[in-house]
Amino acid sequence: MDENLKPLQEFNAEGIDGAARDIAGDAPKIGWGEIFLITPLLLFVDFVELMVGLLEFVPVAGQVILLPVSLLCSAVGLFITGGVQVYLFFKHIKNYTFLLVGVADSIPLVSDLPLRTAGWLVTVFMTNSKKISKITSQIPAGKAAKALSKLP
Repeated sequence: MDENLKPLQEFNAEGIDGAARDIAGDAPKIGWGEIFLITPLLLFVDFVELMVGLLEFVPVAGQVILLPVSLLCSAVGLFITGGVQVYLFFKHIKNYTFLLVGVADSIPLVSDLPLRTAGWLVTVFMTNSKKISKITSQIPAGKAAKALSKLP
């Protein structure tokens, strides 16, 4: 084998992730700046959706403007939720919680609850907590039960 190609074969995704972990050390994956930027944005979208949901109960005027406002609000909510999903994907964060909340947000009466914000906060907590992060990193390998039994 050619000695010039040997460094290229050793260069793989695990090596990159290991180098990133060495550089980052014990820093959380989602920093405070990101939390302070994304959380108010999701709170605002959830609040606007709640207000649009309350338009349903206004007799005539509310129901006339309900459809266009609801469609606009859904489009903006989908855009912001998609942006957060892409952000979590590029940060290599497993976002099952935020994904499940996005699915639950499509249920008619449940969508009025601030589920996006709750899903985001649970995802941040699960990602930045060392014990929970250790458990969730082993889920695809099927070792989560074994990891739970080893915790103090």
